[in-house]
Amino acid sequence: MHLRQLFLAILLACTSLDTAISAEPSAEVKEFRPDKNKETAAKKTPDTKQNSDGIPDTRFEKSIVEALNKIADEQKSADDKNEAGQKSWDSPTIRISIYMAIIGSLYTLFAVWQWLAIKRQVNLERPWVTIYPRRDPVNWPFSVEGQLRIPPFHIEVIWDEFNYGRSPAFVNKFSASLRILNLPLSETRPPYKPSDDIAPLFLAPNGAQPHDSRLIKQIGQDKFNSIITGEKAIVLFGFLEYEDTINKKQHISRFCFQWFYNDGRPTYSPVGPKDWIEYT
Repeated sequence: MHLRQLFLAILLACTSLDTAISAEPSAEVKEFRPDKNKETAAKKTPDTKQNSDGIPDTRFEKSIVEALNKIADEQKSADDKNEAGQKSWDSPTIRISIYMAIIGSLYTLFAVWQWLAIKRQVNLERPWVTIYPRRDPVNWPFSVEGQLRIPPFHIEVIWDEFNYGRSPAFVNKFSASLRILNLPLSETRPPYKPSDDIAPLFLAPNGAQPHDSRLIKQIGQDKFNSIITGEKAIVLFGFLEYEDTINKKQHISRFCFQWFYNDGRPTYSPVGPKDWIEYT
């Protein structure tokens, strides 16, 4: 940029010089006559001016000086602007704003981390209620010392309602069914019998003091044969709803347990199809 400006200044000065030279009249050789009127010599004006040192300043030198001064002024102006821009980033106000932004970001990250930790802690403290059979059904399996039972007879399933969480729970709805169903079980959720609306049933935390329930089913000859051959299973299924004493929210637990014969061997499964099992 500066080289171009210097080149233009020199070109401008050369042009001015050329113009000045072309404007001056051509010198003619005249004979010196001492007797000419001295007033003519006195009226002559010199083409150049002398500076304080007695050295004449030509138009070419003036043009060069003016161009160089102009370039110097522009350079100084540009340097002042750059210095002002650098100072603006180094100013205390800008530094304080940057520090505050960094501190605010760190505080936000800490707050999010703290919220996640509290949420995890709440999930650990909340109640978790489910049921488990206390033992195999009465009269299950259908054999005694290698001898098959002779129907009709009944089976009885006893289970306990446990709260494995760290805070109490109140069970307010419950539905359980004991049925003989075809295998394999349907993937769709079964038709539950209407739930019993009960007074809030308190369940102590950490699995202490569970409540037990039971259901009885009669087994006739037809159902006996279909179970022995592996066509049907004894299935206990249902759901319960309970209140969370920390978040004051309703939770639900769906359960499914199966007893059946597989290749002639009595088998127990504590789960069922995906839609039959749920814990919220």
